[in-house]
Amino acid sequence: MKIEITEKAKEELKKALELRKDNKPLRIYVAAYG
Repeated sequence: MKIEITEKAKEELKKALELRKDNKPLRIYVAAYG
């Protein structure tokens, strides 16, 4: 699965991954930027 996102979205995703401490799927988050 290849996902192309903007630089801003990449930064936001990076922040989300750094803040994520649980195992919740990122499906909803990715969908917002996909």
